[in-house]
Amino acid sequence: MQKTINLLGVIALGSFVAGMFPTIGIYFSILGFILTTVLYAKVDKLGYGTNLLNFTLYQWVVILVPTGILTYLGVERFSQSSNGTTYLIIMLVVALLLFLAFTNYFIAKSLLSLGEQTDSLWFKISGTLTKVGAFTMPVLIGMLFVMLAQPFFLLGCILYKPTGELK
Repeated sequence: MQKTINLLGVIALGSFVAGMFPTIGIYFSILGFILTTVLYAKVDKLGYGTNLLNFTLYQWVVILVPTGILTYLGVERFSQSSNGTTYLIIMLVVALLLFLAFTNYFIAKSLLSLGEQTDSLWFKISGTLTKVGAFTMPVLIGMLFVMLAQPFFLLGCILYKPTGELK
């Protein structure tokens, strides 16, 4: 399991970096996003008491469904038709940001616990950045902190070594 986590971490971090290039970057970003989710599942199976995958899946379902519907319906068209619709869209976005703040807080707790149990500075940094991101999510800067936390999580996966005894 350790070698799988290490290898997936390398590939996901490479995809994260390659995602910054124009034109082809979106494909690498999607690959990195999927691999990071797979890593969450693998880390959860290690027995450290983390719930990274569950909270990530909650985020996917709750965020992707409303944003997909709004995109399909054409938010711009509706926001120009009435002020009431604009306020509803703003309230939906604020509710989604609060949901992200709530779930990222629990992801941060899992990462910080994982960092303590494995004595990994990289997981601790990722957990700290995710926690800051959770508290600043409602003002949109939180997304930046959560994005900054991902490479540290991936570095933690690359350098992960079992600690022998779970705490």
